[in-house]
Amino acid sequence: MLAMNGANPQFLPLPPSREREAWLMHFAGAFENAVIGMTLVSTDHRRLTVNRAFCEFLGYPEEELLARAVCDLIHPDDVNEDWRQLAMLLAGKKDSYRREKRYLHRDGQVLWGDFSCTLARDHKGQPLFFITQVLDITERKRAERAVRESEERFRSLTALSSDWYWEQDAEFRFTRFLSNDATPPWRANHDELIGRRRWELPGAQPIEGSWTRHRALLEAHLPYRDFEYVDTQSRGGPRFVAVSGQPVFDAEGRYVGYRGTARDISAGKRAEQRLRDTQAMLRLAAEVGRLGAWAWDVGAATLAWSEEACAIFETKPGFAPRPKEALSFVAPEYRRAVRSTVKECLRGGSPFDIELEVFTARGRRLCIRLICEAEWDARGRVHRLQGALQDVSESKAAQAEILRLNAQLEERVQKRTAQLEAANRELEAFSYSIAHDLRAPLSSIDGFSNSLQSSAAAVLDDRSHHYLRRIRAGVRQMSELTDGLLSLASLSRADLRDEPVDLADVARASLASCQEQSPQRSVDAVVADHLPARGDPRLLAQVIGNLVGNAWKFTSRRPHARIEVGGTRDPEGQWVYFVRDDGAGFDMAYASKMFEAFRRMHSNAEFEGTGIGLAITHRIVTRHGGRIWAEAAPDRGATFYFTLGAWAAAQQ
Repeated sequence: MLAMNGANPQFLPLPPSREREAWLMHFAGAFENAVIGMTLVSTDHRRLTVNRAFCEFLGYPEEELLARAVCDLIHPDDVNEDWRQLAMLLAGKKDSYRREKRYLHRDGQVLWGDFSCTLARDHKGQPLFFITQVLDITERKRAERAVRESEERFRSLTALSSDWYWEQDAEFRFTRFLSNDATPPWRANHDELIGRRRWELPGAQPIEGSWTRHRALLEAHLPYRDFEYVDTQSRGGPRFVAVSGQPVFDAEGRYVGYRGTARDISAGKRAEQRLRDTQAMLRLAAEVGRLGAWAWDVGAATLAWSEEACAIFETKPGFAPRPKEALSFVAPEYRRAVRSTVKECLRGGSPFDIELEVFTARGRRLCIRLICEAEWDARGRVHRLQGALQDVSESKAAQAEILRLNAQLEERVQKRTAQLEAANRELEAFSYSIAHDLRAPLSSIDGFSNSLQSSAAAVLDDRSHHYLRRIRAGVRQMSELTDGLLSLASLSRADLRDEPVDLADVARASLASCQEQSPQRSVDAVVADHLPARGDPRLLAQVIGNLVGNAWKFTSRRPHARIEVGGTRDPEGQWVYFVRDDGAGFDMAYASKMFEAFRRMHSNAEFEGTGIGLAITHRIVTRHGGRIWAEAAPDRGATFYFTLGAWAAAQQ
């Protein structure tokens, strides 16, 4: 039979009948009234009996508990280990075992039990049944888990909230220093900190107050939080530290020192300074630009205005108007439009940027720009309006003044243009008249000089003949200048024709004419196959003729000259035509004046000419909407480029 030996029942020989019945009654009472759960389980894992404590532990009535399989009451993750341990008991490898495992309560919750099991055998040593005991340790397990989680949270929070942990003795000298950072909050190494007080650290200075004030707090044995100081001698620049400390007392209540944490707040301090600098710049920009901010939480009683917004409306700083009160600042003629715009924004969240006129608290009328954006809540409704307002009165006044001045200027320009056009017409008419009226006396002088030279040839000496030749040469030059003036005058009055012209054909004709006049010249003439253009054919022929004629003239001293006429397209696709020679060239220092009338780059002794050809060429190109320029060097030839602007054909 069984006898209770502490918590481990043992097999005993069965006593005589009367004593056995008494003993069984005594054992049954002890089994049933035990404060811990107990069960008897057969070797084939059927539960034979359970006590009241075990039923209460799992929440089952005795009948239902006996009807359920043993494994149904154990957490699935713990079943295999039980089978393994029971097999070892049956195999005689051990007599009992004990472990902590999880049970499943009737309501589904998981419970923890301190489980022990002993295999009972008969007097022959054969297995009879398993005797199990279960002590409910659920609350202890929960407490242990809570302690572990609390400790883990404490460690995590300590690691997150501080960079250093420190301890000090009763004289405020460091006795221990632990760091999550390789660099302590000052230049000294960790070991060099031991035995020093905080105010003895090199370069350490409080950010606010003084060490005297801090020491008074320590001497009063008071806790402190986020005392800030700076290491001014740190290699990377000033390093800011926030320290928190708690006084420590022994079991008898005697003060023994301090312990606490420290955080490197350098990044935060620098960020605060940058934020202050940025805010200062924003305030300055708002003041200079007369730009204020506003916000309204829909449904709130008042709007929030920035200081600059209050300044614009000439109210006291911190003024927060009600929506209707804010609308009352708007000039009457704008109120309906503003109210409609705000309602539309509240309904659909559409932003707006409008200009309107308002009255300030002092009655001044201003023009402001009102900008608004909307914010939505989680339900997709507009719950906040915010934006900016800017005083644009000065800029609007300046714009109005600019428009007024522009109108006046345009009127003055029109009048001046009309005057210049009239003066130009008069000047052109005068030039044409002078040039035309000079033709008759020049013809008379040339005719009489020729008659005198013919009739008196026998009586005139060589000097007289020389004078007559000089007179006739001057008359011819004067006649050429007169023809040039007439050409310039006629260019200003003539209407331009718009026709397609192939400048390559024109160039070949001009070169052929030059060759006929000087058949003895050796000139290598190169002309592009096709140079499309649009304009007045007669005038464009004069442009090519003048440029080719100049090239022919200024290469006359070359035994074998080269003249090239061609064209290229610029990056915008416009044709750029050119006439290039390897003749006398000229100094580019005087290039800015080469297109002035009668301006010559060479003397008559070097090359004959009137200086009117390039002026005529420039006038024709300009009238066609183009421009003309040159590149040259003395004795290295010249290249003249020109475009025809809107007149140029974009043809292949």
